[in-house]
Amino acid sequence: MLERLRAAHAESQRLGLAEAQADTERATAAAARFQILIRSPRQYAVDREGSLLPESRQRHDLKTPLSGVIGYAELIIEEYADESGAAELVDCLKTAAGLASGLTSSIDTLLPDRGQDKAAAGSSEDDAAETPGEVDAPGPLKIMASAVGAAAMPISFSTQSGGRARILTVDDDPDSRELLYRRLRKEGHRVIQASSGKTALEKLSAKAVDLVLLDLVMPDLNGVQVLKHLKRDPALKNIPVIVVSGQNEVASAIQCIEAGAEDYLSKPFNPVLLRARVNACLERKRARDREQEHLRHIGVEKARADSLLRAILPETIVARLKLGETIIADRFDSVSVLFCDLVGFTAFAANTPAARVVDALDQLFSMFDALCRKLGVEKIKTIGDAYMAAAGLPHPHPNHAEAIANLGLGMLDAIGEFNRKNGFSFQLRIGVHSGPVVAGIIGRDKFTYDVWGDTVNVASRLENAGAPGCVQISGVTRAALEGRFAFRSRGLLRLAGLGKVPAFLLTAL
Repeated sequence: MLERLRAAHAESQRLGLAEAQADTERATAAAARFQILIRSPRQYAVDREGSLLPESRQRHDLKTPLSGVIGYAELIIEEYADESGAAELVDCLKTAAGLASGLTSSIDTLLPDRGQDKAAAGSSEDDAAETPGEVDAPGPLKIMASAVGAAAMPISFSTQSGGRARILTVDDDPDSRELLYRRLRKEGHRVIQASSGKTALEKLSAKAVDLVLLDLVMPDLNGVQVLKHLKRDPALKNIPVIVVSGQNEVASAIQCIEAGAEDYLSKPFNPVLLRARVNACLERKRARDREQEHLRHIGVEKARADSLLRAILPETIVARLKLGETIIADRFDSVSVLFCDLVGFTAFAANTPAARVVDALDQLFSMFDALCRKLGVEKIKTIGDAYMAAAGLPHPHPNHAEAIANLGLGMLDAIGEFNRKNGFSFQLRIGVHSGPVVAGIIGRDKFTYDVWGDTVNVASRLENAGAPGCVQISGVTRAALEGRFAFRSRGLLRLAGLGKVPAFLLTAL
């Protein structure tokens, strides 16, 4: 393998192919690292305390340099396979890649705990020993040669590009990172690299990515630990992860899938398989993203619809409608109802541009709405320049009369502020009465929450018979407010359809 790679490097120099020279040099260095490892199993099979490492770790450490050999060889072959002048370069690299692939397939025969010689396998570097029929070296080198076979394994390639995405590759081996980087860049992806699990988590917290390619064996946080951290983090848990590792055992794959990985790919990876699995993961992520965006859009629209509904109906009524109630009607024994009319507004509207009319009402009624929210009063509706509100529904209110009285006085203050701001001289006429009512929803296409009963009629008549700039209340409401407000009697007023009723003008103490 080394001999073929050195020959390829010399050929790339002869042809003046700078990029191929750099890659053959990297592949040669990886092959040399592999040769050193198998000559001294202690380099990859034993930890610092002298204990034998797990077989999965031994396989990983042996396969990593072989992955570098195969990966760099494949990149050069793809680039120069169709150039007649580079035929010798390509042939050397195909042979080297085939030898490395054969060694990868039979890596278990090199593990010390499989009964192989744990001693050094010789001190001379004899590349001829890599070809069957020329093997004299003892131990692992002989196993290497018998495992490879005479012919290089066939290699197939495809360069079809997938969709552009941002991908993070995490691997402590620089050759593995470089090969993934170049493969993914060739497919049109943007690639971020991390040399450790900790670095990967830092980069993920700083920048959004679409996919993570993760090695399992790393010195600080291993791949499974990184996976578990990602799945615990709400901001990162939906990022798909493909584990790319030299640990090709079923147990490792299961462990990674259980920890949250989307897929598992063994080193040395097949570029066609890598592309297929990356594109499949990205397509699944895009589908999930589209689904989440669709759900988010639905949520926004639902919130908007709920907001509009709550602007029209009391929140408790909205909740009852959502629960499926089709007929909503309630009787309230004690509420206070207010009617307010803008004196002189009809004449103003007849001689004023429509936009200014609507703007004036919007400003004023928005001030009234704010008062209702502050005092816990329910706005019922507006009819033209008339405003109706009630306290004590849809929830009972122990001080409903006081709340509605404060609303009426607050409206008088609001019209004064409104007039000063806009240069108007409008006045309000306000009527209030307290008593039982029926309230509920009417309509099917357009819902309306409304209030009915004699209490509503009396409040409306008190407003009609009221004095501009005053809050006129009934005797029932006056009794409920005794001691908390000042009153001026208007005697008995004749109200249409109701006869004579006592009426009072309300002022603050």
